[in-house]
Amino acid sequence: MSKIEEKLNIVEENIQAACERAGRSRDELRLVAVTKTAAPEQVVEAVRLGCTNLGENRLQHFSEIRQAAENSEEISELLPGVRWHMIGHMQRNKAKHFLPLMDMLHSLESLKLAGVLNKLLAEQRRKLEAFIQINCSREEQKYGVPASEAAEFAARLAEHENIIPAGIMTMAVFEASEKHLHETFALARETLTKARKALPENLREGFSRLSMGMTNDYKIAVEEGATDLRIGSAIFA
Repeated sequence: MSKIEEKLNIVEENIQAACERAGRSRDELRLVAVTKTAAPEQVVEAVRLGCTNLGENRLQHFSEIRQAAENSEEISELLPGVRWHMIGHMQRNKAKHFLPLMDMLHSLESLKLAGVLNKLLAEQRRKLEAFIQINCSREEQKYGVPASEAAEFAARLAEHENIIPAGIMTMAVFEASEKHLHETFALARETLTKARKALPENLREGFSRLSMGMTNDYKIAVEEGATDLRIGSAIFA
């Protein structure tokens, strides 16, 4: 058994245990394996082991990782089922470069970026699922829409017909106490509910996901309702 397989097994055991504590089904959650510290061969192995959702935040590495996966005969049959997630801050002038690489965006926190993406998507005749990034930890250095403005943001985002609002994404303070982590993730869950009500009826059902929880806090995120876990170093480091 390889190190990556061992680590994936540990992560899976932790997710299962957190689901049991919270009375949730494992089927509700999606594991996004964050590849920003991974070598191409590690990514190929992760896909072979069943990781069908891969997350990146750096343009060059994103391109290299995706190219390596597409060039691998070992996983060629699995690639149609792989979804590529952009999880980091995206500058508007880089959007045209990121867009061909990603199937889903976790970090939409600007209506100006939404406008740029919507135009590019129209030109490409495609749509993109996107999470609204909310700053639930209230850290000044973090990107994200304030939780109090999430509903208004969601309502205005709905005007961009090529972007499909998927839910809320947030990040907690890295070394926060368990109490603070619970509070941060609970706020994200509550914000999701409020923002959903601001959307047109045809978009409400799909606006249901919570992208939260990383290597250091994903077990608590599961307990607070996370649906998408962005885990990197616990798998690849």
